[in-house]
Amino acid sequence: MFRTRTTVVSLAAAFAAINAAPASAGQWMCVPDAAGTAVTSGGSTGSCNAGSPVKVPASAADQQTLIDLLPYVKFQAAGIGGKPTVIFKGINVQVLKRDGTDANGMDGTGNLVVGRDYNPFGYQRTGSDNLVVGIGNGWGSNGNLLAGTYNYAEGGSNGFAAGGSNRLSGGAAASILGGFNNTTRANYSTVVGGRGRAAADAYQFLADDVHWARYDATGKFVAGSDPASSMYSYGSPYYSITSWGNRDLSKCSITAQVEGPDAQLITAVASPYYSQYAYVRFYKPASFTSTSASTAMNVPHTVTVNCGRTN
Repeated sequence: MFRTRTTVVSLAAAFAAINAAPASAGQWMCVPDAAGTAVTSGGSTGSCNAGSPVKVPASAADQQTLIDLLPYVKFQAAGIGGKPTVIFKGINVQVLKRDGTDANGMDGTGNLVVGRDYNPFGYQRTGSDNLVVGIGNGWGSNGNLLAGTYNYAEGGSNGFAAGGSNRLSGGAAASILGGFNNTTRANYSTVVGGRGRAAADAYQFLADDVHWARYDATGKFVAGSDPASSMYSYGSPYYSITSWGNRDLSKCSITAQVEGPDAQLITAVASPYYSQYAYVRFYKPASFTSTSASTAMNVPHTVTVNCGRTN
């Protein structure tokens, strides 16, 4: 239910009180509590001998603006989520920078920010026409949508970034759909997610489902695309087993690249193992013309799984 509070005063007395006061950004009326009692002027300071001081705009045009706005604004004491809610109904809301005629200019105004003013990394907030949701975000360019935490539109324009600590560094209409510490640097480039990925070419698309792991000749894990804490790796002189989270690798492309001076004679066999593991083993023929092969060992290699798309 909408709750409406209305104070009824004598319009003639109210405007007489306003007109009698000196001109300023606003004037005060002294509204008495008792019905039928005259409204008096509180001047420019709101000094009232009796009643409650109520400030109103000094100009008739500003007063009319308030009167025109009130029909479109409602208040619910228990609205969304049971919390006090202000409702704008039957009206559009437009946020403009100071110079609305300069499409490309920026002055740090014209932004709609949902969230508290928190900027621990000292990001610039000089851009305009941005929609920002979350905390710790920054905007040094125009027309971006930022959602999440610590994302930064430092360059380019009209981009989108969600997730955490992602960066729109350049290009027009670039996008980062999620993940952590990703970057776009070119027009219309996209990073779907993941960690520490960079789209540096125009129209480049990086999906978050290409992963790799490298093993040395003893089967020791050397390096990988993901943090070691988020993947499983086991190697021996004969084979390696790797997983990247709980991905179903039976639906992914699995390849193994063999290294070393005799790599041209070694065949790597890569296949899913219990769905979520990439299993790699090796065979070596007796010669270039041999049709039989025996198990090979001590083979340095890199295994890669592609469950998405990178171009």
